[in-house]
Amino acid sequence: MTLPSTRILIVGPLVVAAALITIAGLRTQGHFQFIDFRAYDQWVRWRSTAAINDPYITIVGITEDDLQDGWPITDRNLAAVLERLLEHEPAAIGVDLYRDMPVPADSSAFDGLNDVITRHPNVLMVAKMGAAGKFEIPPPSCLSDRPDQVGFNDLLIDTGIDNVIRRAILFMDDGSNHYFSLSFQLASRYLALHEIYPRTGDATPSNLRFGNAEIPPVQPDTGAYVRTDAGGYQILMDFRGPVSYPVLTLHDVLNPDVDLSAIRGKAVVIGTVADSLKDHAMTPVKYRHWGVELHAAVANQLIRIALGEDVPMRVWTERAETIWLVLWCLIGAAIGFICRRPWWLLLLLGVTSACLVGATAIAFSLQTWVPVAAPAIALWAAAVAVHVLYSYEKLRAMFRQLRVVNAELEQTNRTLESKVQERTRELDEKNVQLTDLNREKNEFLGMAAHDLRSPLSAIQGFADTIFEDYDDYTKDQIIRFAGIISRSTNRMFAMINNLLDVNAIETGNMNYSMVRIEFRNAVLDVVDRHRPRAEEKDIRLLFDVPEQKIDITADHNALEQILDNLISNALKYSPATSTVTVIVTVSENGAYGRCDICDQGPGLSAEDQDMLFQKFSRLSPKPTGGEQSVGLGLFIVRKLVDSMEGSISCKSAVGSGSTFTVTFPLANR
Repeated sequence: MTLPSTRILIVGPLVVAAALITIAGLRTQGHFQFIDFRAYDQWVRWRSTAAINDPYITIVGITEDDLQDGWPITDRNLAAVLERLLEHEPAAIGVDLYRDMPVPADSSAFDGLNDVITRHPNVLMVAKMGAAGKFEIPPPSCLSDRPDQVGFNDLLIDTGIDNVIRRAILFMDDGSNHYFSLSFQLASRYLALHEIYPRTGDATPSNLRFGNAEIPPVQPDTGAYVRTDAGGYQILMDFRGPVSYPVLTLHDVLNPDVDLSAIRGKAVVIGTVADSLKDHAMTPVKYRHWGVELHAAVANQLIRIALGEDVPMRVWTERAETIWLVLWCLIGAAIGFICRRPWWLLLLLGVTSACLVGATAIAFSLQTWVPVAAPAIALWAAAVAVHVLYSYEKLRAMFRQLRVVNAELEQTNRTLESKVQERTRELDEKNVQLTDLNREKNEFLGMAAHDLRSPLSAIQGFADTIFEDYDDYTKDQIIRFAGIISRSTNRMFAMINNLLDVNAIETGNMNYSMVRIEFRNAVLDVVDRHRPRAEEKDIRLLFDVPEQKIDITADHNALEQILDNLISNALKYSPATSTVTVIVTVSENGAYGRCDICDQGPGLSAEDQDMLFQKFSRLSPKPTGGEQSVGLGLFIVRKLVDSMEGSISCKSAVGSGSTFTVTFPLANR
C-alpha cells in the first residue's frame, strides 16, 4: 500500500506549483495591491519621526486668521512677504500660490510683485501642468523666459487604489522642454549652496544622481504597483522628515517684532494651511496632509539623500520578488508536510507569518520595499494545501484498510459461492469453445465435402473410364485423362495443405528460418512459375524489376507461399487480355522491402474487404477460369506476414481492380 507521505511527495509538488502559479497570476493582475499598500502605509507610520523641526525647510502658512485680510492674498501683500523673507537670506523661497493674473484684477502692485520675483532668482513660483506636458495654469508672465524659477506643484494620487499619495514627480518633459517640480527646485537651490548639483547616474545613466546617491525612478511595476502610470521622473516618498511642520503665518512674517533669522540658508515654502481652502490630501502618515507640507517633505527627502544622511527608497527586481515568492511558498509546503495536527499548523504558520512581516518591515526600515501580500498568501495556501492533501491521503489509507478487512471477511463468506461460480464460468467458457469448434468443424466439413466432391468425382469418373474402356481410347486420350486426375489430386493436396498450415499456425507449431533473401530474385522466381498459367488465360504478367538490390529478412518457404498465393489470386480473378503487374520497391520510410501485385479484375466492395483476411471467407468476385477456392489462402498469408514482422494491405474498388501490398523488414534495418 502506498504511504500517505509518499503520495504527498508525488502529488504535493503539483498542488504547490498550481497554488504558486495562481498566486503569481493574481499578483500580476494587481489583486494584492490593496494589502501591500496597507502594509506600506503601516511601515511608513511605524518609522515616521516625531520631530517637528526641519533643519532644511521652513513653512510659511496662510491660516484662517490670515484669510481675514482677504483671499487670494493681494500682490502687494505677497510682495511685502517676499521682501521681508529675502531680508534674512534664505536659500530659496517657493511660492505655492498661482499668480498667472493680478490680484486683484486691477492691481497696480502686480508690476511690483513681478519686480521682486525677477530681481531675486531664488524666488520660485508655481504652475500647474496639464495634458501633453503643457501648463494648465501658467506661472507669472514675467517668468516666461526664466524656467529655472518655475516649479509645478502637481501631486500624484493613487486614484486607482485608495486615493493616497505615496509618490512624487520630480520633473517631466514634452520632448523639447523640461519642467521641474517645486520640490525639486527647492532642493536643488538648497544643495547648490553646498556645491551639490543634480546629474545623471554613474551606474545607470537614466537615474538621477544627487551627491553620492543615485535615486532610481518609479517603474510601472515598482513594488506593489501593477502597470501604473510612471510618466516623468517619479520617486517613492519615504516620509522620514517631520510629519507636521511649525508654521510661520503671514502675520508673523509681516510683524517686524518677529525674529526671522532662523530661515537664513534654509528653503522656505509659502502655501495654504487653512481648512476652508481644502488644499490637502491623504498620505500614509496623515489623513489631511497640506500640499505645502508635501512639497516640503519631498524637498526634505532629496536633501537628506544628497547630504548622505539617508538612502533612496529601493525595490527588488521582478526576478528577486519571484524568488522571494517561491521561497515562502516552499516554506509553506514544508510546514504543511511537517505539521500533522491543525493547531500545530496554525501556530507555526502564525510564527512564520510574523517572521515574514518582520523581515519585510526590517527591509523597509533600510529603505527597501518588499511586497508582503503575495508571499504571505503563498505561505498559507501552500501549507493548507499540503496539509489537506496529507489529511485526505491519511483518511484514504484508513478507508482502504477498512475496505481490505471488509473484503477479507466477505471473501471468507463467499468462498463456496465463488468456487461454484468459477466452475460454472469455466464450464460456460468450455461450452463456448466447444460451440465455436463445432461450428468451425461443421463449416470445415461442409466446405471440405463440397470442395473435395468435384476433384474426387473427376478422379473416380476418369479412373472408371480408363479401367472399363481402356481399349477404346487412344494413348493421347488416356494421357489427357491422367492429367485431369493429376490436377484434381493436386487441388485436393492444396486444400489439405492449407488446412494443415492453418492448424500449424493456430497451434504455434509453424517453424520459421529467418534468413537474408534477395527480394528481386525471390519474386522473379514466383512470377516465372506463373507465366504458363497467365499465358493459358491470355493475361499479361509483368514484373517491374528494380535497379537496386533489395535484401530482406524472411523465411524462404513462407515468402514463396505468400507470393505464390497473391500472384495466383491475381491471375485467378483477372479476365482474359488484362494485365497483372508485380512491382518491387523499398518503402517510403526506407525500412521495408515492398511488393505490389496489381490486377485489373472486378475489384472488391467494402464488405468484401472487411472479410478479406478471415478464415473460410467467400467473397463476391468469382474466378474467371473455373478455379476453386477454399477461403483459407489470404488468412494464411496474413498470419505468415505477421509472424515475419511484415505487413499486408489491400487497396481496391469495385470495377477498378485490386492492389495487394506486402512488406518485409530490410536485412540491414
